[in-house]
Amino acid sequence: MNKKEFLNKFDFNKSVNRGENIYKKNKSKYEETGKGKYLAIDPESKDIYLDETLFGVLMSARQVHPNALLYIVKIGCNTARIDLSIKITTEK
Repeated sequence: MNKKEFLNKFDFNKSVNRGENIYKKNKSKYEETGKGKYLAIDPESKDIYLDETLFGVLMSARQVHPNALLYIVKIGCNTARIDLSIKITTEK
C-alpha cells in the first residue's frame, strides 16, 4: 500500500477523535499502572498496546495491525502527543 492509498483509506480526523476518546475514557486507569510509558490505540479495533519505549509500542502494534493508523500517547505527559504515529503535535 503506497502513501496515497494509505491516507485515502482512513478518515484521519475521525481516527484521531476515536483514539483520543478511548484514551480519555480510560485515562485514570492508564495513569495508575503505566505513567511514563507509551500507549498505542488502534481506533478501529480498539486494541491497546503498552511499552516503555515508543519503538517498542510501535513494533507491538504493527505486528498485529501493520497498516493501521495508531493513536499514541506518552501516559502522564501533557506536553506532547503523537497522533496516529504520523503527526506530532504539542499541547498547551
